[in-house]
Amino acid sequence: MALILPLLLLLGVSLSSVNPATANSNNLPDSVAKPVLQDASKRSQLPIAQLHIVASVQRDWSDGCLGLAQPGTICTQQVVSGWQVKVVSEKETFIYRTNESGAVVKLGSF
Repeated sequence: MALILPLLLLLGVSLSSVNPATANSNNLPDSVAKPVLQDASKRSQLPIAQLHIVASVQRDWSDGCLGLAQPGTICTQQVVSGWQVKVVSEKETFIYRTNESGAVVKLGSF
C-alpha cells in the first residue's frame, strides 16, 4: 500500500475515496470483497476496517466445492471460475476461495 498511495496522490485521487481493504485487490469485484471481509470479520471478531485484502487472483477451481470438499460432501464435477483472496489483520491471515460472483465463499488452507 505504501507504493500505491503516492501514485494515487499523483493521479489526483482523494485519500478519502480509497478503501484500504480493497486497494491492492487486482480488480476484485466488490461483490466478492464484501462477503470475504464480512466472513473474516466474523471469524476474527475484528471490524472490517482492521482487515486488509492484500492479494487476490482469479482462479479456476476443480469442482463446485472450490477444491475444498469435506468427507461426505457431494460437489458438482465442473470447473468453477472464481477468486483466491488473502486477507490479513495485525494477528491473522485468511486465505479464501470464492466463485466468480462471491455467492460462495470458503475459507481455504494456507
